Amino acid sequence: MTKEDWLDLTVLERKKYNCLSEVMDLSRQMGEAMDRNDQVSTRMLVAMRQDPIRQLTEVEHSGKLRLTVLAPEDRETVAALRKGAGPQDDGQRIFQEHAGKPRRLLEQNLTVAQTEEMVDAMLSGAPAPPRKRPLFIAKDVRLFLNTITRSLDLMRSAGVNAQCDRQDSEESITLTIHIPRRAG
Repeated sequence: MTKEDWLDLTVLERKKYNCLSEVMDLSRQMGEAMDRNDQVSTRMLVAMRQDPIRQLTEVEHSGKLRLTVLAPEDRETVAALRKGAGPQDDGQRIFQEHAGKPRRLLEQNLTVAQTEEMVDAMLSGAPAPPRKRPLFIAKDVRLFLNTITRSLDLMRSAGVNAQCDRQDSEESITLTIHIPRRAG
């Protein structure tokens, strides 16, 4: 495949990601409206989602058509790259970066079908199934320690003399935070 072929496929993957991001954002807003039991906003957001869903369908169709003109070994290469195989050149590397984004986005959120089921249940008056909270896996506690440090800095900038003592051991990090009752 030529570099232009990889560029064409990459553009389609980027369009897919953009459409999917918009659908997911509207779905998130719709979920929030459903949590508030706001049927007017839910209906409005359902209508707003139709155009990006249609665009997503068109991009998917264009991608499938584009693949049909490729040689069988090129289609296999595209499929392998989508599954995480190692790229052989810059065109493949760029394609792989963009091809993984829609998959990662879907792994973090409800699918369109799951969201549609929840909306239908809400609008019909049936109780909606509880939404799953996204699973957050932290591989490093520095994220949390930075959050605490920034919060302490914010308190200090507001005039509160907050202090933090840190004790590290093999098994844990112990933080003792002292916040005076009065600023100053």
